[in-house]
Amino acid sequence: MNRFFAGLLTTWIIPCFVIFSACGSGTIELPDGGSGAIAAPDGGLGTIGLPDGGPGPIEFPDGGDEAELQSSPCGNGNCEDGENCQNCADDCGDCPSAGFQFFVFGDTRSYPSRLQTNINSMAHLNLEVIAAFNTGDITANGARSEWDDHHEALAAGASDPDVPADANGIARQSLFRTDLDNFDAGIRYFGVVGNHDVHDGNWFDNWNLYLPGQQGLGQNSKSGIYFSILYDRTFFVVLDSEHPSSTQTSWLEQRLQSDEAQSATWIFVFFHHPVYPCNDKSPFDQGLSWVRLFEQYGVDIAFVAHSHTYERSCPMSKGQCEDGGVIYLNSSGGGADVRSVKPSKSDTVSYDGDSDSYDCSQILEYGSTNHHFCHVSVSSGQAVVDCYDSDNVASPFDSLSLAK
Repeated sequence: MNRFFAGLLTTWIIPCFVIFSACGSGTIELPDGGSGAIAAPDGGLGTIGLPDGGPGPIEFPDGGDEAELQSSPCGNGNCEDGENCQNCADDCGDCPSAGFQFFVFGDTRSYPSRLQTNINSMAHLNLEVIAAFNTGDITANGARSEWDDHHEALAAGASDPDVPADANGIARQSLFRTDLDNFDAGIRYFGVVGNHDVHDGNWFDNWNLYLPGQQGLGQNSKSGIYFSILYDRTFFVVLDSEHPSSTQTSWLEQRLQSDEAQSATWIFVFFHHPVYPCNDKSPFDQGLSWVRLFEQYGVDIAFVAHSHTYERSCPMSKGQCEDGGVIYLNSSGGGADVRSVKPSKSDTVSYDGDSDSYDCSQILEYGSTNHHFCHVSVSSGQAVVDCYDSDNVASPFDSLSLAK
């Protein structure tokens, strides 16, 4: 009927189970003396079961109509997708994620016209996203002039007048915001350190000048830029594969075993150098210590770059396909000249007495050579990755769907 009856049901049914087990029957009286109904949002009926398996009559003081007890807003005590979760947090914990979206692309380098094409294509999808992750080699050398070109491309991208304004009526001439330190005012732009980003002597100062929104997150120094963020039951980790260290690895383990990470539905990691490349690049050996932590703590997808290709692995553990393992997705066709995938390559990654041998003919589920970007849609029970050719967003050229 209303929230009072939901509370009444919670208050009285549990004691009645105890009475039923001893007495065999029980009575729930309604304060208005009449018949009552507790309505579920989905209109479905609820059931009160007795420990002895017998029927349980519900009697009313006036002897009136039979009561109709229907399920609570939280179903069987847990909020579920599609349910009316008003007051649910008070009754049975947080409501399920409403869902959100983000972009992933990398190796934009100093190709502003190609980056603009990419951004225009993203904008034409007309999706409401909260963030974009550039998986490294944002610039060619990390020089200030290259960052200027990059930011001009970010501003010029989506300048097509046919591109609609967002929900707040703001035109998308600047699709991504490098200055944001929250998810409330636009599409937050995150950078991952790549090898090309650190060539310039002033690379670190330039990095912080042009990516001010992430300065206050995690570790931010010349010896490593890495951080984690929890957003709507999704745990994001950005690592610095250009400056690997035991300190960073210890930090990663601490973050992955934290309550924030272990209570999250999804864990996504971003770094530049691939551990299992199916291309002409060598494996990132030092990343093997990270991989072991990914496997131990349930990372869902590791997004990498560096090779100027698109590659998606099977779920993996110890270099082999394994259900429930970590998926490695290489999105590095953001602007730099693309290169070839080598689907028959086999190699070994080794570090600190540990090693994995892998065979690309076994682990590579999809590979392509094209300029592209990926769009990720997340909800409490599903994550969908759609990757689009920069010049054709009519439909994705590769898609991945995960469910929990």
